[in-house]
Amino acid sequence: MSYGQGQNSLYTPPPRVRLDVLSQAWQLVREQMGTWVLATFIAMIPATILFGIYYAVVIAAVVSDPGRGQNLPTGLNLAAYPVSFLVMMLQYYFLAGLSHMGLKQLRGEAIAVGDIFTPRAGAGAAILAGLLTGLGVLFGTYACLIPGLLLSGLWMLTAPILANEEISGVDAMKKSFATLKPDMWNALGVMFVLQLVAQVGTFACLIGGLVSYPLLPLSLAILYRDFFPDPEATEPRAPIAPTILGGER
Repeated sequence: MSYGQGQNSLYTPPPRVRLDVLSQAWQLVREQMGTWVLATFIAMIPATILFGIYYAVVIAAVVSDPGRGQNLPTGLNLAAYPVSFLVMMLQYYFLAGLSHMGLKQLRGEAIAVGDIFTPRAGAGAAILAGLLTGLGVLFGTYACLIPGLLLSGLWMLTAPILANEEISGVDAMKKSFATLKPDMWNALGVMFVLQLVAQVGTFACLIGGLVSYPLLPLSLAILYRDFFPDPEATEPRAPIAPTILGGER
């Protein structure tokens, strides 16, 4: 299956990756603040539990043998890798689900927390894409930093593609790569900023991350619609009155 810029025939010139999606994403978060915060909280639970269990075991090992110092048992050191990869895959699944929420809101549809569990490509495709993109970015970063950042930018549309299309994880990655390759340096910079903004709330205050993180999937959803416009969305998007669990007032 090949992917190119054929989808962009509605645009002259072709669309570009743009940073002002952040301001649009913030307006969308404000419209449905309660739903986005609750959905993000639920999406963070698996990672919190997995890392919590791992570090609890680490602390127990250190306390039980103070003489060991910072030298953890080999098994615990090795266990950090599968735990990290499992978290990475689960988080990508929820990123696709949150992108699905964002695309629904862009269409003017009511959104609900349950949308995070229903990316159109399915859980398996999203989890596989999470593993492959994570490994690719990790190895690219270790190799020479820039390749990892480039891959992160080139694959930035993978999550919303999985959210909106019945496609395999590998084909979603290929489609994102081919679409953004002509604008790869811009994609690198924008994705770096989006990830930084998404995490800044967590660094400042853990609860702040519940507000800042939704900016990432919403920005990706907006960019996806720039490159792959919805032919059925002929009317301007009408805002929906916010409710905690989604749905219209």
